[in-house]
Amino acid sequence: MRILIITSGLTRIVSPVLDSGHEILGIVESMPRGWSEKQEKPFLFQFAQKIHRIFLGRKKTLKQFCEIRNIRYNYISKGRDAEVTNWVKELNPDLIVVFSMSQLLKKDLIDIPKYGVINLHPSMLPEY
Repeated sequence: MRILIITSGLTRIVSPVLDSGHEILGIVESMPRGWSEKQEKPFLFQFAQKIHRIFLGRKKTLKQFCEIRNIRYNYISKGRDAEVTNWVKELNPDLIVVFSMSQLLKKDLIDIPKYGVINLHPSMLPEY
């Protein structure tokens, strides 16, 4: 089965899905609410974060993880819905697996996969 993963960061779902034997078409990272590409961090802050990761053995970012494993990567944030939806249409997944995401998916994205979307929710769902 051709699977696309949508998650926020390098969550515990990534490795099991990659090891499942299915074809992983790509991973879409759900950026935190309020995140913006324009919120670039100052160079010294970025440098300090990298040093911190190196010396404390902190895990790589999801983007770095995908680059190392040659997995297609994209991200969802406010204002990028159409771009991400078009990217997913090009990949044409059979199934989308969602885990730990802070945004709601639009109907046009949910309608793309042949077998739909599975949302794995690690805690109790909120009451609306």
